[in-house]
Amino acid sequence: MDPILGAGALIILLYAAIFVAVIAAWFQGLILAFRANVILGIVCFLLHAPLVLIGVVYWMFGFDIPKALMEALRN
Repeated sequence: MDPILGAGALIILLYAAIFVAVIAAWFQGLILAFRANVILGIVCFLLHAPLVLIGVVYWMFGFDIPKALMEALRN
């Protein structure tokens, strides 16, 4: 197998893994946002970008950003 072809296949697999991780983080963020508040979930769904960040922070640190936000707004 040609080394360039092997490296290209490895990069394609890496991009596919990153794509799957981003989609999974997006769904995790969407679930967390809707669990905290339906209106917050709808706003995050319309903006899309915060959902990936919410999911990644939850996976890395175990911190639920939407829940903390809703608790801060209630107090």
